[in-house]
Amino acid sequence: MSDALEGMTNQELDSAFDVDYEYFMRVQHHSAYNRREADTVASLGSLRPGEKVLDAPCGYGRISLALAETGFQVVGIDRSDQFISSARKDATDSGVDVDYRIGDLRTLDLAPQFDLAVMWFNSFGYTSDEDSRRILSNIRNTLLPGGRLVIDTVNPAFEYSRAFAQNPRYRLMRGVGTDFLVDEMSVLADRVRGRRIIVRSGAVRELFWSLRLLSQGEFAEWFKSVGFGAVTFFGEDGLSPKVSQRRMIVVGRLPDA
Repeated sequence: MSDALEGMTNQELDSAFDVDYEYFMRVQHHSAYNRREADTVASLGSLRPGEKVLDAPCGYGRISLALAETGFQVVGIDRSDQFISSARKDATDSGVDVDYRIGDLRTLDLAPQFDLAVMWFNSFGYTSDEDSRRILSNIRNTLLPGGRLVIDTVNPAFEYSRAFAQNPRYRLMRGVGTDFLVDEMSVLADRVRGRRIIVRSGAVRELFWSLRLLSQGEFAEWFKSVGFGAVTFFGEDGLSPKVSQRRMIVVGRLPDA
């Protein structure tokens, strides 16, 4: 694996977020769950009727689809051909119009047109700090004055406490019938490094991934460095972040015109 401090390579990203990832995640992320998540996005992002949303990276489209079903105009962007193909099929099957596009956020170049951008389910921080900052700047440039960015990420306090308690590795497992995916994670400085074992249809595969842990202070600095004003932090319950909760939601708002 590449140096964890340098982030993941394109090859590692393609390996970690592929058809197997989608297969296991879709079980947890059923339609009712996705609607609840989209409601959280709309609430914390202060979405109003008629506003336009950028979901990037959108993965296989579960949040963008749920937002579009609620009536918002949504553009979803992801670098994975597989994910975009699945997202387009789901939108067609649901009779909902979502503008899905293949693209790398490190080179994203769109004019300001969105009221809200969302980066959901730990989708920010797999790349190097330089690339992550570039992504943040590119996303910010797509927003209109007063626009908001919502990032759903891991809570560093939870990761450090879990690693300390299990000294220093801990595991999460997802199963579908006799298939399963196991992530063994350890905290190295300011990144979580994961070893993933996938057993599916009798075949075994191993891969590695790493995710940047940003403190609230670092998030605030990164957001403000690209032009955001107010930056607010929430736990997965919509209240203040707690050590016992693995998710932390960051909301940045641009100044009004």
